[in-house]
Amino acid sequence: MKASERLERLERLCVERGVRLAYDDLQGEGGLCRLRDCWYLVINRRLAVESRVRLIHQALERVPQRTPQLAPAPTVGPDSIPAAVRAAREADGRS
Repeated sequence: MKASERLERLERLCVERGVRLAYDDLQGEGGLCRLRDCWYLVINRRLAVESRVRLIHQALERVPQRTPQLAPAPTVGPDSIPAAVRAAREADGRS
């Protein structure tokens, strides 16, 4: 696999893992940081593709994999039952 293809694959993996990736003009290579439960990876835009691949790979090793978040269960109570259904139940003697 070419380095450019590997870079694209790693960039997609960053998105999947929730890592925000940014390329900018920097003095050094760049690095990974965490701010308020969000991960950021800033990379020097002048780096060679191989160096970018190495930095992203190292950063992804440090970032925990995302766990799927389950949607909260809907609450069922008297307020969630439509008025027409409540009225029909009360007319039949069921509450």
